[in-house]
Amino acid sequence: IEGVSLQIEDSILGTGGGLSQAVDKLRDEPVLVTNGDIYHTIDVRRLYNGHLASSAKISLAVHDFPRFNSMIVKDSKLHGFAASAEGGNLAFTGLHVIDVELLRQIPLGRKSCIVQKYKELTAQHQDVFDLLRVNDAYWTDMGTVEDYLSLHGQLLLGKVPAWQDLCLADQSPFI
Repeated sequence: IEGVSLQIEDSILGTGGGLSQAVDKLRDEPVLVTNGDIYHTIDVRRLYNGHLASSAKISLAVHDFPRFNSMIVKDSKLHGFAASAEGGNLAFTGLHVIDVELLRQIPLGRKSCIVQKYKELTAQHQDVFDLLRVNDAYWTDMGTVEDYLSLHGQLLLGKVPAWQDLCLADQSPFI
């Protein structure tokens, strides 16, 4: 996609369904995906370049965040997902790089969660994942009113890095 493309969904398709519907607009190269309800300082270039250097079909940025630790990771390999949050040892940040061929496997026009696809792949013991640990980055979810307000309060008080500050830094992952 050159520039920005807006995709209107008659009914919400979820992360997997939305990405599947966009496949024909994408080039045949890995796609960097970020959840819209997170705020972070994760180096997206490092994630993307790491994906290109690996043989993985999917690269996930992960960290230790007990509230969301649902991934079961052993020896740097994803073995599955716990039945509930806090049942695993790492959390998915919502940042991932996905090969377009994998997105073509998701049925068109149907609601689908991309994490459900990841659960299916791990259940089939498919070793298609690369994990990038990002414990050194700032990350927060802002999917609830409380989390949203907390983040903005911390931004106003200068307790978390603001994107403007990140973009001005010499080592910015955003330029």
